Amino acid sequence: MGRTHSKHGRLYVGGYELSAYVLQVGPLVNEWEFDEEATLTSNVMAVLGGLGRGMPRFGEVNGVFDDTATHGLHALHSAPGSSHVVTYAQGIGAAPAQGDPVFCGQWTQTAYMPDPNKAGAVGARIVFGAPPSDGALLDYGRSWGVLLHPNSAITGANSDPGVDDYGAATSAGGFGVLHILDGDGTATISIEAAATNTDTAFDNAGALLTFDTTDMTTPAAEIKTLATNATVERYLRWQVTLGSATTLTAVIAFVRGL
Repeated sequence: MGRTHSKHGRLYVGGYELSAYVLQVGPLVNEWEFDEEATLTSNVMAVLGGLGRGMPRFGEVNGVFDDTATHGLHALHSAPGSSHVVTYAQGIGAAPAQGDPVFCGQWTQTAYMPDPNKAGAVGARIVFGAPPSDGALLDYGRSWGVLLHPNSAITGANSDPGVDDYGAATSAGGFGVLHILDGDGTATISIEAAATNTDTAFDNAGALLTFDTTDMTTPAAEIKTLATNATVERYLRWQVTLGSATTLTAVIAFVRGL
């Protein structure tokens, strides 16, 4: 890990990569209350962690106006009011790779504001507000997680080791996030967790969660949650079982409950 640059960020919304149209994103907000305490004889102020201040917030996407029919900002986001599964992946000194941090969630788009008044290229602002009231993430107060599979092709089952995103097993559940960008058939995608970082251990443990989306031919996105008391072992990796598909392109992430 280390310092990095915003040019190594990538944005995925609803199964589409928007990075080539985006100038800035955020702020990416997780807020928590901290209560300060000091007794009459205390020499040092104590701080106790409190509750989360509402759900995480994604903020805005500032980009360039583009009306390309299949994937431009105008075509995809000119009608606010819908909720979208969003993943921002932050690469560390390079394009995002397995193990890099991600900010994931589902938020309702509240506004779309093209800006033709400035000189030069026409800009566009997409504003995200609260998560939907029936959203899958209402039991989770965090959105920072780990990238398990970057934007690249998958052509078969995964036998590689996974990633250690926390240093130990946890017992507060979590949620997986999937963006299907392209594919030529059907497949089943899952996330596995194991106590040791070997292919055999992952195979023996089986799926931690399995996504419902099986059609890889149409851009799509999904969030799959675990129970908030579910055990998640130390190491995580993605897995796929191909159906009629011979290739697919996906972004897969996991946010561990803490």
